[in-house]
Amino acid sequence: MPAADDAPPLLVIRGGDRPVRALEVSLGDDAVRLALPPPVEGAIVIALDPDVPEADRLGQLLRDPAAAVFLL
Repeated sequence: MPAADDAPPLLVIRGGDRPVRALEVSLGDDAVRLALPPPVEGAIVIALDPDVPEADRLGQLLRDPAAAVFLL
């Protein structure tokens, strides 16, 4: 089992009264769209795992304050 320090960062999405099926983050000409799992107890949790290319790129884009985030 990995140590807590080795765990990837988590993105938690909570709230809203309509279903969210995807998350898109864009910055200039770069964009990543990720299908979201259904919420569990009102929250969607995504591991921004550096070993998963889409999740890693999503995490990189989210770190930039100029990135646009869309819940689809």
